[in-house]
Amino acid sequence: MKNTDIAIIGLSGRLPGISDLSELNDIFVNKVDCVVPFKDERRDLLKLDKNIKYFDAAYIDGVQYFDYNFFNISRQEAKNMDPQQKMILELAYSAIEDGGYSPDDLRGTNTSVMIGVHNSHMYDDHITDNTGIAFLGSFLDALAGRISYTLDLEGEAAVVETACSSSLYAIYDSCVKLNAGEADMALAGGITLEFRARPWNYAQIDNLQLISPSARCNTFDECADGINLGEGAGVLFLKRYDDAVRDKDPIYAVIKSAAANQDGGRSNSLTAPSSKAQADVIRKAIKKSGINAEDIGYIEAHGTGTKIGDPIEIQGLTEAFSSFTDKKQFCPIGSLKSNFSHLGSAAGVVSMIKGITSFENNKKYPLCRLNKLNPLIDFKNSPVYPITETEDWITDKNRYISLSAFGASGTNVHVILGDHKEHYYGKKTEPEYLITISGDREEAVGEYCNKLLNDVGKFPLGDIAYTLNKGRKDFKFRTSFCVKNDEEMIES
Repeated sequence: MKNTDIAIIGLSGRLPGISDLSELNDIFVNKVDCVVPFKDERRDLLKLDKNIKYFDAAYIDGVQYFDYNFFNISRQEAKNMDPQQKMILELAYSAIEDGGYSPDDLRGTNTSVMIGVHNSHMYDDHITDNTGIAFLGSFLDALAGRISYTLDLEGEAAVVETACSSSLYAIYDSCVKLNAGEADMALAGGITLEFRARPWNYAQIDNLQLISPSARCNTFDECADGINLGEGAGVLFLKRYDDAVRDKDPIYAVIKSAAANQDGGRSNSLTAPSSKAQADVIRKAIKKSGINAEDIGYIEAHGTGTKIGDPIEIQGLTEAFSSFTDKKQFCPIGSLKSNFSHLGSAAGVVSMIKGITSFENNKKYPLCRLNKLNPLIDFKNSPVYPITETEDWITDKNRYISLSAFGASGTNVHVILGDHKEHYYGKKTEPEYLITISGDREEAVGEYCNKLLNDVGKFPLGDIAYTLNKGRKDFKFRTSFCVKNDEEMIES
């Protein structure tokens, strides 16, 4: 039987409140609320009145920075590019490098690019240039194509807009392409940046009545009263599992299965959720994965934080799991929306990154806050229970995470993520290895050395040396040294 597992061999991301994905564990363990008062940095960027109060938000810092020379893009073109195009290009490059490859190695390859996107709301209002370059810079449809063009990737490239399920659908679609042989590798993810400032009374004037007056997603809580939009971005570097093993790629985790469907006529309106449709897509994903439903050890919920949406999601999970088991309250369920709010088109890929972080740190992460359960949710007769404190994984068992993303478009996606048990440990006696490090700035060499220190002891020196020599592009500023063991590596 053909192995349809998909390996995640590289990843990258940007989120509010952190400078590096290694800080995510602390965010989740310590229940950090990343929604904060409107920041002066964003106020200055948007040229807003300093005396006006705006709605709380979860904004990413530093969205204005971009090294256009690095990507051989002119200053004029970069000036007219939506920061979403710039940031996702940087993340695509980083995800490839994180997988142990130089982006130059992928030039001309059948690598697909599928990116979930979100209208950045009025960024083009800040562009005064009316040239073709300016048009392409704010052209949402060109976002995935920009990555393929810049990195010379010849597989399919497309943007995905299914609202809240966009990036998880991009991952699902990439898995389909890989298993069908339509792509040899894939970059999949999503991004949501916002370039509008919401007034302090935003919840009161929201025509759709979706926004929480508290600017928080209170998932599963009695006080759940809506969402607040946050910013986020992430990219996964994917490969067929057997190919990744053959090529000795690093493997973060394995996508055991992915399924998608549409509400169709099963919902009360186009944007209303359907428990039947959600149950159907979850049931399909579990069946495709071939694993025992009772072995799923954590569920990352869509977790919108609305009075009706949350009970419908738990009802759908209960219906799905009842096809496989009668066991109740055996699986914890949480949602990153309680930390970051609703990340829109990036929500699914960031949920995947959260799952990988969970495996890496052996932690099941709690909801950021839960004061009193929503009385409309029947947790007692459900396979899940809301997780309120950090729990440890049982290390001698297979570890699986189940992830949901349900779009206001009616498009639903569910993914089963499995841990990859092969971990590397540094060897104390090795042959001598040549370590090479370079950067396009002199300071970047030192910065890279500091990052590299975190990997010493986690991987064999031979793997580190091979990746640095084969999987990294050589830049203008360079250093090198020979080492025999971890101690020499740290000293050098």
